[in-house]
Amino acid sequence: MPPRICLDAHMIGEQETGNETYVTGLLRGLQAIGVPGELMILTTDQECLARRVRLDHQFIPVLVPRSPLFRILFGIPRAVHRHKIDLLHVTYVAPPVPICPTVVSIHDIAYEHFPSCFSFRDRFVLSTLVPRSARQAAKVITLSEYARRDLIEHYEIPPDKVVAIPLAPGSEFRPILDDSQLEEVRQRYGTGRQFILAVGNLQPRKNLERLIEAYALLQAQLDSVPKLVIVGKAQWRASELLHKVEKLGLDDKVKFTGYLPDKDLVLLYNAASVFVYPSLYEGFGLPPLESMACGTPVICSNTSSLPEVVGEAAITIGPTNVEGLADAIERVLTDSALMTRLREAGLRRAAMFSWKETARRTLEVYRQVLAECRLKCV
Repeated sequence: MPPRICLDAHMIGEQETGNETYVTGLLRGLQAIGVPGELMILTTDQECLARRVRLDHQFIPVLVPRSPLFRILFGIPRAVHRHKIDLLHVTYVAPPVPICPTVVSIHDIAYEHFPSCFSFRDRFVLSTLVPRSARQAAKVITLSEYARRDLIEHYEIPPDKVVAIPLAPGSEFRPILDDSQLEEVRQRYGTGRQFILAVGNLQPRKNLERLIEAYALLQAQLDSVPKLVIVGKAQWRASELLHKVEKLGLDDKVKFTGYLPDKDLVLLYNAASVFVYPSLYEGFGLPPLESMACGTPVICSNTSSLPEVVGEAAITIGPTNVEGLADAIERVLTDSALMTRLREAGLRRAAMFSWKETARRTLEVYRQVLAECRLKCV
């Protein structure tokens, strides 16, 4: 009898950016390659889930509470018991009492390295519950070799228990050749014909304050500087960015759009002159890869997992080097040959990643866990 697997997808529809992108892409990849038996999908919103992922007869939605506390303590255990689940896959935090073999995805442990970038509540919850979940899990999935080493060293997890499986840009992230669509999105968001794009939640770890400082330097270096458009949901200490923009007199030059759906994000990636991602720390860093898949030149940090993700297809800069960041942006904006080289290299790099491959490797982890469980039961 095929195993019954349960995947926690509660974040779909919650605007959880990276977490939502991960589980959506994984589900689409699993749909594309097929799964043995039935896959129970834990959700707080069946309609939203159905809009994001095409559900066939093998993919069965199961409602769980929206509250994290009730979902983890009661909703997930109840679903596992009721549907006789053989394997559970959650992100970051598993139920405190083991109810079946569990796989835990942990994208990064930024809260350990940059605690000031998180609220006290989030820092306390994550630093308390995630290590316990990782040690209790049968396997831990993370997104890069950098994040894998970080987890093993920081939480002292056996190396053979942690698997790095990279993400991929969705199929919607591709070059858009219809100029009318690009012009419409420029008009709608007031970006101007050329603009510099950044994507990331408005929180200190994304290092957007230094990007704004680099942008202010550009004003002195170039006669005409395109607008800076920042896409992302306001989070911890987001008001500091607004104050920085006001202090530097850039109110009419820097535009914050808030969280955007993928259909608009794809168009903005395509319309942008250059994409900048100065993050201090990433377990993977998908936005640079999405930008590359759309054919837009990328500048990003040279820290954590980002060099592993972008390879030689982007300009990489130390995230605290404000002058270097400004110079890199100026180079791309003023050197058409460099822009073309980065565009071509980025498209080749992005094509190396696939959600089908992510799903295939994730299924292999499931098979390993189930096989090990059967051996223990003999």
